[in-house]
Amino acid sequence: MSNSEYGISIEDLKKLMVARKQEGREAIDSEYGGTDGLCGKLKTDPQNGIPNNSDELERRRNAFGANEIPPHPPKSFFTLVWEALQVNYLYIFFIDAKKILCLK
Repeated sequence: MSNSEYGISIEDLKKLMVARKQEGREAIDSEYGGTDGLCGKLKTDPQNGIPNNSDELERRRNAFGANEIPPHPPKSFFTLVWEALQVNYLYIFFIDAKKILCLK
């Protein structure tokens, strides 16, 4: 399923992002005819990028979504405490503290 205006779908772009190094280069070459072919499908100038006008940017945002990575949800306090308790240094600290308290 490709975007009617651009000739490439969000799913296709996600697949390209997963492919790395030589695998990604081969995918671009075989499926899109190289970077020039991919730029043609995205209606992008390989030298200058996308036009910097608000209409074009809004059209691309509607077609592909915002160019942002959603933030990870913050860890809860109890998760942070549990992770801190997994550190071996804390066990040594608790053992030493217990020895000191027992000696008093």
